[in-house]
Amino acid sequence: GNIIAKDTSAIRRVFQALAFMAAILALHTIIEATTGKFLFESARAQANLLQNSNFQLQAGVSRAGSFFGNPNGNGAFLATSFFLPLALFIDSTRFWAKIVHIMEMLAILLALMFTYSNGSWIATLAGVLIFLFLVGRVRYSVLLTLLIVSLAGIALVFFPARIAIQLAHAKD
Repeated sequence: GNIIAKDTSAIRRVFQALAFMAAILALHTIIEATTGKFLFESARAQANLLQNSNFQLQAGVSRAGSFFGNPNGNGAFLATSFFLPLALFIDSTRFWAKIVHIMEMLAILLALMFTYSNGSWIATLAGVLIFLFLVGRVRYSVLLTLLIVSLAGIALVFFPARIAIQLAHAKD
């Protein structure tokens, strides 16, 4: 801990590595949800999925659990890790770094959608609202608000069936 915390660039690299790992796990979740193939699946994980009927919702839609084995655990990880690239986006000064962090955030949000975890969505939205108040700069608060509104609009246009299933699952 002392070696890492001696300068801010070392701490930033640790957060960048954690955000990258979260994006990799998000990509694994997206691949699992879109193709139905669990990369690097063990026999124990396969037995767990069979025991839980592949965490299916209505209309045969499966919830993606990735390496966590449970969609709610996967969603909790994705919800908390979403704020790493968000903070790195705010902190970065280079344009290419901002693009990389936006791509990580989009991958995490897309993977979070495939978990259909209501608690994770509530936690993410509550965390974003708190982040908006604590970010410190009005410019970033306005930018994040516009980003949230545009992402919600894009999600409603491109994923209406998934959003309907998410809302139906919230009612259960």
